[in-house]
Amino acid sequence: MRSDQWYETFTQRDSLLIRWESTLRSGMSSVGEDTDAGRRLAETAEFFEFLQEELNGMMARWRTRKAES
Repeated sequence: MRSDQWYETFTQRDSLLIRWESTLRSGMSSVGEDTDAGRRLAETAEFFEFLQEELNGMMARWRTRKAES
């Protein structure tokens, strides 16, 4: 196993999260943003957006930590 295998695995999750968020936002438009389903989809899309931001920050902190060691 390569030494950066886990880093690469988590970095590739970013594109998956973007795709899921986009799909959820499309679904929101389809069912109506003011419906119960639309609100649930919006909350889930916001969650994936949050995960994406946190993952990016976490990966940046890891690169800094690794460079310092």
